[in-house]
Amino acid sequence: MSVVTAAARVNGCMTRNMGNEKELPLDSMEMKGILAYYDWLAEGSKKDEAMEGTGLQSLNYQTEKPMLPTGKKSINKHVPAVTATKRSV
Repeated sequence: MSVVTAAARVNGCMTRNMGNEKELPLDSMEMKGILAYYDWLAEGSKKDEAMEGTGLQSLNYQTEKPMLPTGKKSINKHVPAVTATKRSV
C-alpha cells in the first residue's frame, strides 16, 4: 500500500473530475483552502486512525456462478417497486 498525501488526492480529483484536467499548485490559495477544510473536518479525531463510519466493509465474493433465473425471481419478489420502474422505462 502506498502513502498518498491529501494534496495528491485533491489533485487526483482535479485532474479526473473537476478542474479541467489541471492540477492545483501546492502553494495556491485554493489548495491551502481545501487542505484547511480537511483539517477542520478532522478536528477531534485521532491522528493515523480511521474515523468512525469511514472505509468500506470487506466483501465476500461468490465463487459460484450466478443463477440468473433464480435471481430474477428473487428480485421480482423482494423488490417490486424497482422492477416495476425498470419495466416502464
